[in-house]
Amino acid sequence: SADGPGVPYWRGQEGVSTLVTFAQLRDAKPQLWITAAEDLRKAGRQCSRVEEDIHRNGVQPLDEHWPDHVGKLAVGALKKLAIEAEAVSILAGAGAEPVDALAHAVTIAQSELDSGVRLAEANRLTVDAAAGAVSFPQELGQDNPTTLLLLQQQAQQMIDDAIEAATQADNICAEQLKTASGLAADHSTTPEQAQDAQMSIVQKSLEEIRDTLPDGLTATQVAAWWNGLTPKEQFDLERACPTELMSLNGIPDDVKKAIDRPELGYSSVGTVGYAKSNWDNRGLDWGGKDNCTNFVST
Repeated sequence: SADGPGVPYWRGQEGVSTLVTFAQLRDAKPQLWITAAEDLRKAGRQCSRVEEDIHRNGVQPLDEHWPDHVGKLAVGALKKLAIEAEAVSILAGAGAEPVDALAHAVTIAQSELDSGVRLAEANRLTVDAAAGAVSFPQELGQDNPTTLLLLQQQAQQMIDDAIEAATQADNICAEQLKTASGLAADHSTTPEQAQDAQMSIVQKSLEEIRDTLPDGLTATQVAAWWNGLTPKEQFDLERACPTELMSLNGIPDDVKKAIDRPELGYSSVGTVGYAKSNWDNRGLDWGGKDNCTNFVST
């Protein structure tokens, strides 16, 4: 990353959505963002230790040994710092999520990009190194023009789909980092507000990975895309978007079965879908109280 760890180097002006290019996606180094995400988590853990130290070594001794008005003012100031440290700790951890998800999303997008390039080059099509445009060879030779055109369209679709997924992930990541950093810079942010933001940021981060699912490909093309992923990339997608994979034509039946796990006696994906649709459905509560056991059993 040319702009520093964790910063998508292809971004333009801050806050402005930018389109990832073929060359930028091809040359991106997602491992740098994984390292940056861990750095953010380390910073969050350090802030948490600061909060604990303030209470243990500052607030508690002052309460015990400085009981007058000035002491109470000092305790109030220290408690305010502890609250800020707690909020920043939560937000640092939250900020790591979209950076981590960006690394996963770009890795998956790179796999699709490489598959499109390999398809093109295996059939004597050329791929522009800067823009990623797929074009016919200068001489057709014995190639069937109709077959070549279909292959060109297929390869171009895969390349364009990969670039679109990386662009969407980049913009989501930038938006969530901006939210987290803005709250962290606001000294009035409470831990509760930070936790609310964390929940939203984590949900948005999953969208980065879900957006890598191919759009507009045939079942055969989807199968080729899936088989071109590494086991780790497939595993990430199975955990991030199981319901979407189950409804995607071209995902192998044995993969869908492994995701759904019918041997457990119920549909795992159906359970996830039910939870996503009903997690905030108050009509499922009984006796005026939350009934978590009934929700889970249903």
